[in-house]
Amino acid sequence: MTRFTNINTLVCLAAVIILFTPIPAARVKDNIAPMRNAADLRSHAAEVARERRRTKGTLLPPHRLFDGSLVLHVDEMIARAVILKRSTYTIDELGAEPNASMPKIQLEFARAYHSLVFEKLKKLFDRIVTTIARQYRESLWPELDKVALKLREHFDLEWRYRVQLGKSCSYDHREVRKISYTSELELPQYNWERLRNIRGTFRSDDEATRHMIATMREDVVAVVAYRYFDKRLVDDIMSLPAEEREAYVHGKILNAVITSLPARSPFTIQQLFETPNNAMPGLQMQFSIAYHRLAYEKMETIRYRMEILMNFKRENIHEIKGILGAALHEVKGALQKHYSLKRQYMEAYGHKINPLEGDWARRECIYNLQSTPE
Repeated sequence: MTRFTNINTLVCLAAVIILFTPIPAARVKDNIAPMRNAADLRSHAAEVARERRRTKGTLLPPHRLFDGSLVLHVDEMIARAVILKRSTYTIDELGAEPNASMPKIQLEFARAYHSLVFEKLKKLFDRIVTTIARQYRESLWPELDKVALKLREHFDLEWRYRVQLGKSCSYDHREVRKISYTSELELPQYNWERLRNIRGTFRSDDEATRHMIATMREDVVAVVAYRYFDKRLVDDIMSLPAEEREAYVHGKILNAVITSLPARSPFTIQQLFETPNNAMPGLQMQFSIAYHRLAYEKMETIRYRMEILMNFKRENIHEIKGILGAALHEVKGALQKHYSLKRQYMEAYGHKINPLEGDWARRECIYNLQSTPE
């Protein structure tokens, strides 16, 4: 009897030990699902972009006859564009600024997400533009502005994640090539400065302005790193009707100017193109230097890609070469303008902070401003 009791005691003790001993979880490759989802998002974004080009000229749903119902439809489409049915991350996480602590898979997923939302909104943007033009729906202008604001928001976030991905691999040549498999986003042709004026001047404290300056300096490194990988300009132009090709190329040049300026910049484009003077605050001068340096590098990217494409040997490319040749002249003029203003602001800023130290101190200041932190 005692022996039987001892056996029961041992069995119970073993059961307790097993119950409270943590069982090691089976090794699960946690990154597989997000990686597949990111690839699906990229594929979906490319599909939406193809559909947008294929259905260019399509109106908003014709059964919605009243302006009020069209406005509601646009608001619904904007809301639906940002929703994901399956996501490892929340909308708040995806909408956050990227940082060095984020794992690579999260960076890739978020970049793919913003690319998809951007393409959905761009498709909606095109349909609103067509509906306004063909049906004189003036009431849709505020809706177009809403979509444009969301486009710029997701354009900027996709680029920020692209930059962070490059930084995370120290802009390794092979990794940059992989990142560049997905084409850079392009804002549609629009009066972006008018939209900015409608929103009014942004007020930012000195810390926020310095953050924008640091961001623009990071962007310079990224623009140069990605310059040599995306050469699909000819295919993009060839896909357009002949009458739209010249405007498309001109739009790329204008977008380089607009997208170099942070969306919440406390300064306008007009202010940044003013000749510097001693009355300007030093922070505005630093901001102008960073802006013109970034705009210069974006123009240099356009120039490089245009010159490469001018040497392509393809059928029916003579017209494209004519358009690129004319645009190249405009790009070179813009390069000279941004370079000249950058130098003027550097010299003015150097003189402002070292008015009595002579040229040597100003040259040292210019060198420090040109040094971009990695």
